Amino acid sequence: MNRCISCKVDVYPQHSVCPLCGKSLGAPVPSETSYPRYIRNNARNKFIIKKLFLFVTIVVCAISIFVNLFTLYEALTLWCVVVSVSMISSWLTICVTFENRFGIGRKILYYYAIISAFLIALDIYAGFSKWSTTYVIPFLTVAVAIVFTIMAASSRKNYRDYLGVLIAVFFVSLCPIIIYIFSFSTQAWTSFIAVLYCILTMLGLVIFSGRNFKQEIKKRFYF
Repeated sequence: MNRCISCKVDVYPQHSVCPLCGKSLGAPVPSETSYPRYIRNNARNKFIIKKLFLFVTIVVCAISIFVNLFTLYEALTLWCVVVSVSMISSWLTICVTFENRFGIGRKILYYYAIISAFLIALDIYAGFSKWSTTYVIPFLTVAVAIVFTIMAASSRKNYRDYLGVLIAVFFVSLCPIIIYIFSFSTQAWTSFIAVLYCILTMLGLVIFSGRNFKQEIKKRFYF
């Protein structure tokens, strides 16, 4: 038996590498015994990438703030805010992308929140003319609702996830309405278009869906 120094396990001499870590064990001896092929876990690589990008984000934000403060006499603009918000948004996006615990629907919701916060920050920096809350976020909400609708229509067999996606669409569509209620939007139609799309889509899915889906709705809402 060969012994892997790294893993501290005994390996049959017909194997030239350790089946756990892949380190060389010497020349193999012919035999019928074999180990299954393992897929290496790349969680550590993702962790390193996230930490590396976090460090880069902190360095870039610190340098931009330092340079901006010492050049204010040339132009009274805090451009470091844009740089910092952009870097932080990018870092959060990478963290969400590499998070294995999140499903595709949950990741889309996080992307929606990150992009919305980034656009609002840019709007505030530019004087807050409310272009982000009036036009961009409502139509971004409609885009997210369309993506969720496609996901729901393509998963007809799993009715629990199907209904969960529809509920997510409904709550996402309420965001522009909340923005309009607090007077952060100058146009009412852009805020209500997302809710209208959501209601029509849910009605269409309920009408054209099968019996199992309708039974799942009754089970969820107790009627």
